[in-house]
Amino acid sequence: MEHFGFEYVKSVPFFMFYSVGSTNRVAKEFLKWGVNPPFCVLAAAQTEGRGRLERKWESPPYGGVYLSHVCSAEFERVQIATLAAAVAVKEVILHFEPNVNLTIRYPNDVLVNNKKISGILAELVGNSIIIGVGLNLHLNAFSEDLLREATALDELGEPPDRYSIVRVLFEQLDKNLRQLASGGGDRIIEEVERSGAVGCMVKVVEMDGKEVHGVAERI
Repeated sequence: MEHFGFEYVKSVPFFMFYSVGSTNRVAKEFLKWGVNPPFCVLAAAQTEGRGRLERKWESPPYGGVYLSHVCSAEFERVQIATLAAAVAVKEVILHFEPNVNLTIRYPNDVLVNNKKISGILAELVGNSIIIGVGLNLHLNAFSEDLLREATALDELGEPPDRYSIVRVLFEQLDKNLRQLASGGGDRIIEEVERSGAVGCMVKVVEMDGKEVHGVAERI
């Protein structure tokens, strides 16, 4: 784990690394060491990136933005934090590419042209929540197998520099989490519903492995 910088964005510390196992794991270690939130962990690569249900998240060097934002979880409806992050990613993509066909796949994926461009993993640790975000930037950095179901920002056009993406992502995520903390969870849910999370076929896998299929009507 090679550390290569330390910066502040709006007085929130950013710990930046070239390569880590996963940014969420580093964030957990920082909390264990007594680093107080809010703070962010940013890496150019992850060797053990993961999503929900321990699924692998490909994180080749400079292929995407791999970021974990840590903040206090002392607010109501903390479970909506994943949705707040999904809306933030949507806002970032539309900020740079306003005419794309973008949907949010409940609960934690953002799709462009029905291909995954971003995934989110939120984890509660004590009184803090870690929100990990992976956003694909460069298509040629990823494996052929992944590209059957994934896309990246540079497939939509010339992507902005990484600093600009991280800055806008952090600002949008911070804004949405503040709104959530002030009781604005309904707006977050409505935005996810408007972004394609309802009206589509869904599959629910219960704890015993039983599958339930149906149409999503609301969150």
